[in-house]
Amino acid sequence: MTAGPLDILLVEDEQPLRDVFSDLLQRSGYTVVAVGTGAAAVDRFREGVATFRAVVLDFQLPDMGGAEVLRTIRSLAPTVPVIVTTGFPAEDAMGGWEGQRGIRYLQKPFTVKRLIEALAAATGG
Repeated sequence: MTAGPLDILLVEDEQPLRDVFSDLLQRSGYTVVAVGTGAAAVDRFREGVATFRAVVLDFQLPDMGGAEVLRTIRSLAPTVPVIVTTGFPAEDAMGGWEGQRGIRYLQKPFTVKRLIEALAAATGG
């Protein structure tokens, strides 16, 4: 459905994972902005709210809770697709966000293939 690469905001506090996911997503045709904290995610999203087509959000961040980041992103762009990643089961980690429109859950560990499939499904691409 999309004509070109999508801008993805990747929020992952673990540097090695952030680097690998960012690299592999870029190789798959996505344009990626990768950050390691919730505060950086909120700042970058505010700066580029009109350009981000999806967010991949680690829900366990050291500086802000994923729910706070998600709430802020949704206040700025209520329909932007968000893929929440965490090592915890959805019912333990999501705090009521699971099942809401445009929010998908991807439990860690996951493969890059599953992440790309989730992004494609979320963005219609």
